[in-house]
Amino acid sequence: MIQFRPFPNAAVVYARRCFWLLALSLGLCVNSQAQTGSTACGDLANGFGPYDYRDHAGSSDRKTNPNNPLNLVEGAHFRREQEALLYGKTGPLSPVGPEIDYTLRAFPNHHKALDAMKRLRKKQQKDPPEGSKYTVECWFNRAIRFRPDDYVVRMIYVNFLTEEKQKPEAMKQLEIVLSAAKDNAFTYQNVGLLYFDLGEHQKALQMAHKAMELGLVRPELKEKLLAAGKWTDPVAASAEPAIAEPSAATSAPAKP
Repeated sequence: MIQFRPFPNAAVVYARRCFWLLALSLGLCVNSQAQTGSTACGDLANGFGPYDYRDHAGSSDRKTNPNNPLNLVEGAHFRREQEALLYGKTGPLSPVGPEIDYTLRAFPNHHKALDAMKRLRKKQQKDPPEGSKYTVECWFNRAIRFRPDDYVVRMIYVNFLTEEKQKPEAMKQLEIVLSAAKDNAFTYQNVGLLYFDLGEHQKALQMAHKAMELGLVRPELKEKLLAAGKWTDPVAASAEPAIAEPSAATSAPAKP
């Protein structure tokens, strides 16, 4: 005998529809939140790497070992023509975006490739640039997540933020760089140049004085401050503390 299941009444059908609509809306909300968080800029795992650019750019076999990971990547994807944004891997008609994209997935903190991607965005007036999986902001997000202690990355990022009129975030990044500057005169000089570009002339002047104090004498920052009418020479500290002359009252012999 065939058994028939009773039809659900209207209230049950309505409740089931509400349940699925609620589940769907919650799923969309979760996905939306995920896309606006760090996962929106992708996982750092990669088929080749990821490698720390600093380790291989400064390695002793950088120019001699053909199996150096940086040599392999740059030789195939980031030659001079790609850094200059002229064309891609296969000739003048090929796009350069995919080559810089590949370089940054293998070396997330590749300083020159980050700068190139930033310039490509400006050249194309597109974000993400053609052939790039991520926005320029995301490439910096990935680089900082990968190596938070790479302060050159942060300074390139500040340059990008300055172009984008994002001064508060740029100032925040410069404070992070300065917290680790120690006695590195070049860092103070470079931070000073970035402060100048942000219109923070007094901070730029302090950085110039600090770099000079540490023995670095370079004209770029001083010339910019002079041209803006914001330069003043550092006040020379006296080598020995001044000894006050005795007053007449204390130097006169006591009367009997």
